[in-house]
Amino acid sequence: MCFWYCDCFRDLWAVIVSCFSSHLSLKKVEHGDNYLFHTNQIISRPKGDFIDNIHNFWFGDMERLERNHGYIQCQPHNFLRITRILKCLTIFKLDGYCSMWLKFLLYEVYVTEELNACRNSFERFWLSACSERVQLEVQNSFTREE
Repeated sequence: MCFWYCDCFRDLWAVIVSCFSSHLSLKKVEHGDNYLFHTNQIISRPKGDFIDNIHNFWFGDMERLERNHGYIQCQPHNFLRITRILKCLTIFKLDGYCSMWLKFLLYEVYVTEELNACRNSFERFWLSACSERVQLEVQNSFTREE
C-alpha cells in the first residue's frame, strides 16, 4: 500500500510541476529528463528534437513521427499514471480536479477524437477511479453537450 501512495504522490507532483509551474514559486526541484524535454530544455533521444520544434514542424508528418519515437514515453505506463493520479485526487477529496480533468479528457476522446487511443482507458479505468458523484457529473455534462 505504501508503494502505491509513493507512486501516486510522485505522479501528482509531476503533474502539478509540469502543468502549473508558472503559478508556483519553487525554489529548487530536481527534474528528470522527461520534465526537461517537456519544458523545451533538452532534445528527445535518439534522433529527436526540442518539444517546441516537434509541435511546430513535425505535425502531420506521420512518416517522421513513426520513425522517431524518442519523444514518446511508454503509452500504457502513462495511462496507468493517469489512473493513479485520479485515484489520489479522489482519496484526498479533490474531486473538483477529477471532474475538470475527466471533462477535458472526455471532450478530447469523444468530441475531437484527438485522444481516441485513450478511449479504452477512459471507459475502463479513469472514470471508475473517481467518486460516483464525479462519474455522474461527467456523464451528465457529456449528455448535455450532445
